[in-house]
Amino acid sequence: MISYLDILRKGETGLLWIGTASSVEDANSQIRARASDASEFVIFNSRTGDRISVWPGLPEGGSSRLNDAASAPIETHGRASGAT
Repeated sequence: MISYLDILRKGETGLLWIGTASSVEDANSQIRARASDASEFVIFNSRTGDRISVWPGLPEGGSSRLNDAASAPIETHGRASGAT
């Protein structure tokens, strides 16, 4: 199965690519495994360009959809641009 969701973690210097997932459920599972209370994660759908911001430290694992074209560009570290 092709993984089209990128999982990114917000850090002091911007977004850091940490992995891929084939479903939102899989992405959330990976985020929970890496989460700390102060962390914010972004799930980026490479097919549609949609972004979901996730704060696992909030009650109910707070999240919101981010589809604003003016959002900061995503920097990928350790992965070639355009790779599938």
